[in-house]
Amino acid sequence: MLRTNRSIAPISLALAVLAWGTPMAAAAVPTATFAPATGAVNIALNANITITFSEAVRKIDGTALFADDLETLVTLKVTNAAGADVGFQPFINAGKTIITINPAADLNPSQAYYVAIGATVENATDEAIAPTAITFTTGPLTEITGTSDGFGDFSVTANENVAIGATVTTITAQGAGTPSFSLGTTLDFAKFSIVAATGALSFTESPNFEIPTDSSASGFNTYRTNVRVRYDSNTPADATDDTQEVELIQVTVVNVDEFDPAITSNGGQATAAITIIEGATDVTTLTATGDGTPVFSLNGGADVALFAVTGAGALTITARDFETPQDLGATAGNNTYVVVVRATDADNETVDQTLTITIADVDEVAPTLSAAGISGATSSGGTLTFTSSEVGTYYYVIQNSAGADPADAAAVETGASASAAALAAANPIPIAGLTASTNYEVFVIVKDGAGNRSAVVTLNFGTLAAVVVAPQPPPKTPEQIAAEIAERKAAEERYAAEVAAAARVAAEKVAAEQKARVDAAIKLDVEIKEAGAAAVVATKAQLAPLKSANSQLAKALTELDALLQPTRIVVTPLVDLSPKFAGVRVNIQREITRSGKVILINAGTITLDAQGNARLPKSLGITKGLKLRITLKDQVLSRFTAK
Repeated sequence: MLRTNRSIAPISLALAVLAWGTPMAAAAVPTATFAPATGAVNIALNANITITFSEAVRKIDGTALFADDLETLVTLKVTNAAGADVGFQPFINAGKTIITINPAADLNPSQAYYVAIGATVENATDEAIAPTAITFTTGPLTEITGTSDGFGDFSVTANENVAIGATVTTITAQGAGTPSFSLGTTLDFAKFSIVAATGALSFTESPNFEIPTDSSASGFNTYRTNVRVRYDSNTPADATDDTQEVELIQVTVVNVDEFDPAITSNGGQATAAITIIEGATDVTTLTATGDGTPVFSLNGGADVALFAVTGAGALTITARDFETPQDLGATAGNNTYVVVVRATDADNETVDQTLTITIADVDEVAPTLSAAGISGATSSGGTLTFTSSEVGTYYYVIQNSAGADPADAAAVETGASASAAALAAANPIPIAGLTASTNYEVFVIVKDGAGNRSAVVTLNFGTLAAVVVAPQPPPKTPEQIAAEIAERKAAEERYAAEVAAAARVAAEKVAAEQKARVDAAIKLDVEIKEAGAAAVVATKAQLAPLKSANSQLAKALTELDALLQPTRIVVTPLVDLSPKFAGVRVNIQREITRSGKVILINAGTITLDAQGNARLPKSLGITKGLKLRITLKDQVLSRFTAK
């Protein structure tokens, strides 16, 4: 019980003020009045006791009375004069008329007390007081006696989410009079309300365990307030004998199971399947929901001895070898390991999940290299060739022969001069950019998709001396090329003119000879007619050579006609298309312009090679300068002039 400030209840008495040293006819004996009065009941436990004299008093020997003298002059005992002494601290006022007795501790409830003073003080005229004693009885204990959890228990619990205004606990008390309850303005008082007449304590806001708002620095969900009870033994307006007590009340909010736990990882179902590679130890990270933060543990399974899990859900397994399975259970030996994991939430509710972990095989065989060498050395490089047993990535380091060799295959990969995809076959790799007349070492490895590296293959080769290339004349300009073409054309035209002139001379000569023969024939005919039949035979004999001459003349004329025709040169131009037309059969069309119109004449078809190219044969009769079209299903693929 907490002791409050002690109040002194003064009792007003009429004092007879006497002038010291003034003679009186008959001196009055001083009287003593006690408060509480004799026989009084329900006296407050923290009350003081006063003795008020009718006039100023002094010690019986005539000396002044001080507070230090009072412990031997006043008696305070339990029950009666034979009871146990009660310790107290006495005081006397300056007028020497009121003695105040302040007990060393609160008085016991419902207890009789004995107070006395002997003929130990006197007034100024030597009249001593008569010995006086009184008894009084205290009231019941003014005390907060407990809560709904039991007598003397000032810490209670309440479920989270309790409704605003709902009674959390009822404060009880005992004392004399009518109790009235209230809250002190400390700690979490604003979060509480109390009914003054009944002591019913409730929250002013519904507490949430997951989001505490109590004043505790650590948020322990402990809400505290001071509760005061006051007892009024008289009227509410008269506080003379009111008594009160203050106690600290603590309400601890406890968690309520708001939902069941559930494992949410790996599909969130009762069973789940996971695959990891052989040699791995990390399986999965488990997650779950529930009240608070669920904690994970193992709860069985055929292979539980191989697993471990942290409270936070990190599930691991002892590293497994695919080639030597050690799983148990119904399917023992098939590389499937079974374990049951459990999540336990803050309400100690649990949920299980059965996991089947499959161990997957891993490629553990490293590639091998064979038929490795360097060919086609030049002054700046060569061709590195090797055959790999597996698909992967090749790495090579090339350095001067005087350099330090790489430590191992990993060092070759780290310091690689080049890397690219390697085939499971022969791999020709061009090497360039080296110095002429220098000895080099090449270190080659292949790394497969599983990360396995081959052994290092070391090759030595030297670059050739630098080749001095004679300077080449600069390429001809378009103007120079055009001039050469014009010159060739002029020469061809001159040659054609010369041939035509020679043909004309020959034709004229033949014509003159023919004319002479004709004239001779006419003359001969006349002679035959004149000569008669006798000359017919001779005339025929003369005409025989003429027939031969006529045949020669026809041949000469034919040759002359050919010479007079324009010169035509048959060419075999190249059709150069994209490789995407490889193997396609295309149409060849000639373009001939007549009267301002373009006429297309089909010249034939041809099949393109693997590069989309083909050279037109002479059999098509393509002459130089002829315009051509290459088409495919009416689509023009190319147009060019034959050269």
